[in-house]
Amino acid sequence: SNGLVRIGGGKGHPQGVVLPGLLVPAIVLPIRTIIDWHLVEWQPVLAPLLVLTGGMIILSIFWAPEIRSSIGNFLSIAFACAIISGCAVVHINCYYDLTTPVRYRTTVRQIYVTHGKSTTYSMTLNPWRDGMPVETVPISAANYSQLRQGSRVTALEHRGSLGIPWFSSP
Repeated sequence: SNGLVRIGGGKGHPQGVVLPGLLVPAIVLPIRTIIDWHLVEWQPVLAPLLVLTGGMIILSIFWAPEIRSSIGNFLSIAFACAIISGCAVVHINCYYDLTTPVRYRTTVRQIYVTHGKSTTYSMTLNPWRDGMPVETVPISAANYSQLRQGSRVTALEHRGSLGIPWFSSP
């Protein structure tokens, strides 16, 4: 557009630039998605991610035709759309899931704490059904102090509002 805002910047362009405003959520959202939601498998996310990403890119090109003039702008927008779409699919699938979960009993394979800028408590769970991989999930400090290797825990497997299975603990 010839307006006050541009997708990407450059020297000699006094307009505001919106690309950083798209890329920052594309960096932060995956971190929150991985922390908040635990999918049984990620492959089912691919089809809705591609559809949503394609739609967002088409709308972006329609609303901001200057995206087509720079391969850097196009790739940046496509990257941001793909990341944001993937996170949206996972969030919609898990947050809006009203199905009754199936309860499985399993044991804690390992429990550990990681120190760095912050302290993270995690546990690794043994598979609770056939074909299920070993899963590592974050836990609270209170649960960390109560659980030990070999402790019995319950895993709740949800169907997902989009049919993408995910799990949680009660």
